Amino acid sequence: MILLIRSLPLVITIAAGVCSAQEPESSGPDAAAEKEAIAKFRSYAKDIAAAYQLRAGEGTERKVTLMTEPVIRWTNPLGGQRARGEIFLWTDAGLPAAIVSINEFTDAAGRIHGEQEWCSLAAGPLVADGPNHWSPAAGVLTPGPVPDADAPAETAARRLRQMRELAERFAGEKTTRAGVTRRLRLVPRPIYRYEPQGNDVVILDGALFALAEATDPEALLALEARRTGTGHVWHFAFARMNSVRLTASYQGKQIWDAPALEGSEVYDRTDKAYSAFLRK
Repeated sequence: MILLIRSLPLVITIAAGVCSAQEPESSGPDAAAEKEAIAKFRSYAKDIAAAYQLRAGEGTERKVTLMTEPVIRWTNPLGGQRARGEIFLWTDAGLPAAIVSINEFTDAAGRIHGEQEWCSLAAGPLVADGPNHWSPAAGVLTPGPVPDADAPAETAARRLRQMRELAERFAGEKTTRAGVTRRLRLVPRPIYRYEPQGNDVVILDGALFALAEATDPEALLALEARRTGTGHVWHFAFARMNSVRLTASYQGKQIWDAPALEGSEVYDRTDKAYSAFLRK
Protein backbone atom coordinates (compact mmCIF):
# COMPACT_ATOMS: atom_id res chain seq x y z
CA MET A 1 0.00 0.00 0.00
CA ILE A 2 1.15 3.43 -0.55
CA LEU A 3 0.15 4.64 2.81
CA LEU A 4 -1.33 8.11 3.12
CA ILE A 5 -1.44 8.35 -0.64
CA ARG A 6 -2.73 4.93 -1.64
CA SER A 7 -2.44 1.38 -0.48
CA LEU A 8 0.58 -0.85 -0.03
CA PRO A 9 1.15 -4.22 -1.59
CA LEU A 10 1.66 -7.58 -0.34
CA VAL A 11 3.92 -10.17 -1.78
CA ILE A 12 3.33 -13.65 -0.67
CA THR A 13 4.44 -17.02 -1.94
CA ILE A 14 2.90 -20.39 -1.67
CA ALA A 15 5.19 -23.36 -1.86
CA ALA A 16 7.30 -22.56 -4.89
CA GLY A 17 5.20 -20.04 -6.78
CA VAL A 18 4.88 -16.28 -6.68
CA CYS A 19 1.40 -14.78 -6.65
CA SER A 20 1.72 -12.32 -9.46
CA ALA A 21 -0.39 -9.47 -10.73
CA GLN A 22 -0.28 -9.27 -14.49
CA GLU A 23 1.44 -6.17 -15.77
CA PRO A 24 -0.69 -4.64 -18.54
CA GLU A 25 0.44 -5.62 -22.01
CA SER A 26 1.63 -2.59 -23.91
CA SER A 27 2.62 -1.99 -27.49
CA GLY A 28 4.18 0.83 -29.45
CA PRO A 29 7.34 2.79 -28.86
CA ASP A 30 7.00 2.80 -25.06
CA ALA A 31 6.56 -0.98 -24.68
CA ALA A 32 10.26 -1.79 -24.50
CA ALA A 33 10.91 1.04 -22.04
CA GLU A 34 8.06 -0.15 -19.78
CA LYS A 35 9.31 -3.73 -19.86
CA GLU A 36 12.77 -2.52 -18.90
CA ALA A 37 11.32 -0.40 -16.07
CA ILE A 38 9.44 -3.41 -14.67
CA ALA A 39 12.56 -5.58 -14.74
CA LYS A 40 14.62 -2.81 -13.13
CA PHE A 41 12.08 -2.32 -10.33
CA ARG A 42 11.86 -6.03 -9.60
CA SER A 43 15.64 -6.29 -9.37
CA TYR A 44 15.75 -3.21 -7.13
CA ALA A 45 13.05 -4.59 -4.79
CA LYS A 46 14.81 -7.93 -4.47
CA ASP A 47 18.11 -6.22 -3.65
CA ILE A 48 16.46 -4.03 -0.99
CA ALA A 49 14.82 -7.01 0.72
CA ALA A 50 18.11 -8.94 0.71
CA ALA A 51 19.91 -5.96 2.27
CA TYR A 52 17.96 -6.38 5.52
CA GLN A 53 18.93 -8.63 8.43
CA LEU A 54 16.09 -9.51 10.81
CA ARG A 55 16.25 -11.02 14.30
CA ALA A 56 13.43 -12.09 16.61
CA GLY A 57 12.84 -13.01 20.25
CA GLU A 58 13.37 -11.38 23.63
CA GLY A 59 17.13 -11.07 23.12
CA THR A 60 16.68 -10.58 19.37
CA GLU A 61 19.71 -12.78 18.66
CA ARG A 62 17.76 -15.33 16.61
CA LYS A 63 17.90 -14.70 12.88
CA VAL A 64 14.71 -15.03 10.87
CA THR A 65 14.71 -16.24 7.30
CA LEU A 66 13.94 -14.21 4.18
CA MET A 67 11.98 -15.95 1.46
CA THR A 68 14.17 -14.82 -1.43
CA GLU A 69 11.33 -14.48 -3.96
CA PRO A 70 8.38 -12.12 -3.43
CA VAL A 71 5.29 -13.81 -2.10
CA ILE A 72 3.12 -11.55 -4.20
CA ARG A 73 3.46 -9.02 -6.98
CA TRP A 74 0.75 -6.44 -7.43
CA THR A 75 -0.49 -3.47 -9.44
CA ASN A 76 -3.17 -0.93 -8.50
CA PRO A 77 -4.54 1.66 -10.95
CA LEU A 78 -7.23 2.94 -8.56
CA GLY A 79 -6.91 6.41 -7.09
CA GLY A 80 -5.46 7.80 -10.33
CA GLN A 81 -1.93 6.58 -9.62
CA ARG A 82 0.04 3.97 -11.46
CA ALA A 83 1.43 1.77 -8.74
CA ARG A 84 3.16 -1.59 -8.47
CA GLY A 85 4.91 -3.49 -5.73
CA GLU A 86 6.62 -6.63 -4.54
CA ILE A 87 5.99 -8.17 -1.13
CA PHE A 88 8.61 -10.16 0.74
CA LEU A 89 8.17 -12.33 3.83
CA TRP A 90 10.50 -13.39 6.66
CA THR A 91 9.79 -16.54 8.66
CA ASP A 92 10.81 -17.73 12.13
CA ALA A 93 10.88 -21.54 12.44
CA GLY A 94 8.27 -21.63 9.71
CA LEU A 95 5.96 -19.00 11.24
CA PRO A 96 5.43 -15.66 9.47
CA ALA A 97 7.53 -13.03 11.26
CA ALA A 98 7.56 -9.88 9.13
CA ILE A 99 6.41 -8.66 5.76
CA VAL A 100 7.52 -5.72 3.65
CA SER A 101 5.82 -4.22 0.63
CA ILE A 102 8.35 -2.48 -1.61
CA ASN A 103 6.47 -0.32 -4.08
CA GLU A 104 6.62 2.61 -6.45
CA PHE A 105 3.92 4.92 -7.78
CA THR A 106 3.51 8.02 -9.91
CA ASP A 107 2.00 11.29 -8.71
CA ALA A 108 -0.22 13.64 -10.72
CA ALA A 109 2.86 15.24 -12.30
CA GLY A 110 4.21 11.86 -13.39
CA ARG A 111 7.03 11.79 -10.83
CA ILE A 112 7.95 8.37 -9.43
CA HIS A 113 7.96 7.84 -5.66
CA GLY A 114 8.86 4.76 -3.64
CA GLU A 115 8.08 3.29 -0.25
CA GLN A 116 8.88 0.34 2.02
CA GLU A 117 5.85 -0.66 4.07
CA TRP A 118 6.54 -2.98 7.00
CA CYS A 119 4.28 -5.05 9.23
CA SER A 120 5.39 -7.29 12.09
CA LEU A 121 3.58 -10.62 12.38
CA ALA A 122 5.85 -11.86 15.18
CA ALA A 123 4.58 -12.73 18.65
CA GLY A 124 7.37 -10.73 20.36
CA PRO A 125 10.18 -8.25 19.65
CA LEU A 126 11.67 -7.92 16.19
CA VAL A 127 14.70 -6.00 14.94
CA ALA A 128 15.46 -5.15 11.30
CA ASP A 129 18.76 -3.61 10.25
CA GLY A 130 19.62 -2.54 6.73
CA PRO A 131 18.59 0.43 4.58
CA ASN A 132 16.36 1.41 7.53
CA HIS A 133 16.25 0.39 11.21
CA TRP A 134 12.98 -0.98 12.59
CA SER A 135 12.41 -2.56 16.02
CA PRO A 136 8.77 -3.04 17.13
CA ALA A 137 8.20 -4.64 20.53
CA ALA A 138 5.42 -6.93 19.25
CA GLY A 139 3.48 -7.75 16.12
CA VAL A 140 -0.07 -6.86 15.14
CA LEU A 141 -1.71 -10.30 15.17
CA THR A 142 -4.15 -10.95 18.02
CA PRO A 143 -5.71 -14.38 17.35
CA GLY A 144 -9.27 -15.18 18.35
CA PRO A 145 -11.43 -18.27 17.72
CA VAL A 146 -13.31 -18.44 14.41
CA PRO A 147 -17.01 -18.54 15.35
CA ASP A 148 -18.81 -21.83 14.67
CA ALA A 149 -15.86 -23.39 12.83
CA ASP A 150 -15.51 -27.17 12.62
CA ALA A 151 -12.49 -28.75 14.30
CA PRO A 152 -9.31 -28.80 12.18
CA ALA A 153 -9.13 -31.88 9.96
CA GLU A 154 -6.55 -34.59 10.48
CA THR A 155 -4.72 -34.22 7.15
CA ALA A 156 -2.87 -31.19 5.76
CA ALA A 157 -4.78 -31.33 2.46
CA ARG A 158 -8.16 -31.25 4.20
CA ARG A 159 -7.03 -28.46 6.54
CA LEU A 160 -6.03 -26.35 3.53
CA ARG A 161 -9.50 -26.88 2.08
CA GLN A 162 -10.99 -25.85 5.43
CA MET A 163 -8.89 -22.68 5.56
CA ARG A 164 -9.93 -21.66 2.06
CA GLU A 165 -13.59 -22.24 2.92
CA LEU A 166 -13.26 -20.31 6.20
CA ALA A 167 -11.50 -17.41 4.45
CA GLU A 168 -14.50 -17.02 2.13
CA ARG A 169 -16.68 -16.24 5.17
CA PHE A 170 -14.66 -13.08 5.87
CA ALA A 171 -15.11 -9.80 3.99
CA GLY A 172 -13.08 -6.59 4.15
CA GLU A 173 -13.55 -2.92 3.33
CA LYS A 174 -11.24 0.06 2.89
CA THR A 175 -12.36 3.65 3.49
CA THR A 176 -10.22 6.27 1.75
CA ARG A 177 -9.32 9.62 3.29
CA ALA A 178 -11.92 11.14 0.99
CA GLY A 179 -14.58 8.99 2.70
CA VAL A 180 -15.06 6.51 -0.16
CA THR A 181 -15.60 2.93 0.99
CA ARG A 182 -14.55 0.06 -1.27
CA ARG A 183 -15.00 -3.66 -0.76
CA LEU A 184 -11.78 -5.67 -0.75
CA ARG A 185 -11.39 -8.87 -2.76
CA LEU A 186 -10.25 -12.08 -1.11
CA VAL A 187 -7.35 -13.65 -2.99
CA PRO A 188 -8.48 -17.30 -2.80
CA ARG A 189 -4.99 -18.78 -2.82
CA PRO A 190 -3.11 -18.23 0.46
CA ILE A 191 0.02 -16.14 0.10
CA TYR A 192 1.85 -18.32 2.61
CA ARG A 193 1.07 -21.72 4.13
CA TYR A 194 2.91 -22.76 7.26
CA GLU A 195 3.28 -25.76 9.51
CA PRO A 196 5.62 -24.74 12.36
CA GLN A 197 9.01 -26.36 12.70
CA GLY A 198 10.90 -27.26 15.87
CA ASN A 199 9.27 -27.49 19.29
CA ASP A 200 6.33 -25.12 18.76
CA VAL A 201 3.24 -27.32 18.95
CA VAL A 202 0.76 -24.51 19.71
CA ILE A 203 0.08 -23.98 15.99
CA LEU A 204 -0.67 -27.13 14.02
CA ASP A 205 -1.27 -25.42 10.68
CA GLY A 206 -1.81 -21.94 9.29
CA ALA A 207 -2.05 -19.74 6.24
CA LEU A 208 -1.97 -16.07 5.29
CA PHE A 209 -4.60 -14.71 2.90
CA ALA A 210 -4.70 -11.30 1.24
CA LEU A 211 -7.67 -8.94 1.03
CA ALA A 212 -6.88 -6.80 -1.99
CA GLU A 213 -7.88 -3.74 -3.97
CA ALA A 214 -7.19 -4.62 -7.60
CA THR A 215 -4.31 -7.00 -6.87
CA ASP A 216 -2.83 -4.85 -4.08
CA PRO A 217 -3.17 -6.42 -0.60
CA GLU A 218 -4.66 -3.91 1.84
CA ALA A 219 -5.04 -6.34 4.74
CA LEU A 220 -3.86 -9.81 5.65
CA LEU A 221 -5.96 -12.56 7.22
CA ALA A 222 -4.16 -15.25 9.24
CA LEU A 223 -6.01 -18.52 9.85
CA GLU A 224 -4.41 -20.96 12.29
CA ALA A 225 -5.28 -24.26 13.94
CA ARG A 226 -4.13 -23.45 17.48
CA ARG A 227 -3.94 -25.78 20.47
CA THR A 228 -6.39 -25.11 23.31
CA GLY A 229 -7.35 -27.01 26.45
CA THR A 230 -9.95 -28.94 24.46
CA GLY A 231 -7.89 -29.62 21.34
CA HIS A 232 -6.97 -27.60 18.27
CA VAL A 233 -9.37 -24.79 17.28
CA TRP A 234 -9.37 -22.53 14.22
CA HIS A 235 -8.29 -18.96 15.05
CA PHE A 236 -8.17 -15.79 12.93
CA ALA A 237 -6.26 -12.50 13.08
CA PHE A 238 -5.86 -9.47 10.80
CA ALA A 239 -2.95 -7.24 9.87
CA ARG A 240 -3.21 -3.89 8.14
CA MET A 241 -1.28 -3.07 4.97
CA ASN A 242 -2.58 0.47 4.56
CA SER A 243 -2.84 3.48 6.87
CA VAL A 244 -6.47 4.27 5.97
CA ARG A 245 -9.43 2.81 7.88
CA LEU A 246 -9.84 -0.92 7.31
CA THR A 247 -12.65 -3.15 8.57
CA ALA A 248 -13.52 -6.82 8.30
CA SER A 249 -16.63 -8.87 8.94
CA TYR A 250 -17.39 -12.54 9.44
CA GLN A 251 -20.63 -13.75 7.86
CA GLY A 252 -21.91 -10.18 7.88
CA LYS A 253 -20.89 -9.27 11.45
CA GLN A 254 -18.00 -6.81 11.93
CA ILE A 255 -15.11 -8.37 13.82
CA TRP A 256 -12.15 -6.03 13.08
CA ASP A 257 -11.83 -2.25 12.82
CA ALA A 258 -8.44 -0.64 12.18
CA PRO A 259 -8.81 3.17 12.34
CA ALA A 260 -7.05 5.53 9.94
CA LEU A 261 -3.55 6.57 11.04
CA GLU A 262 -1.87 9.95 10.70
CA GLY A 263 1.47 10.21 8.95
CA SER A 264 3.27 10.84 12.25
CA GLU A 265 2.03 7.42 13.46
CA VAL A 266 3.39 5.60 10.41
CA TYR A 267 6.27 7.19 8.52
CA ASP A 268 9.80 6.52 9.80
CA ARG A 269 8.44 5.00 13.03
CA THR A 270 11.04 2.48 14.12
CA ASP A 271 8.90 1.46 17.12
CA LYS A 272 5.59 0.71 15.40
CA ALA A 273 4.54 -2.77 14.27
CA TYR A 274 3.14 -1.15 11.11
CA SER A 275 5.49 1.44 9.64
CA ALA A 276 6.67 2.85 6.31
CA PHE A 277 9.86 4.44 5.02
CA LEU A 278 10.01 6.58 1.90
CA ARG A 279 12.65 5.83 -0.69
CA LYS A 280 15.63 8.14 -0.20
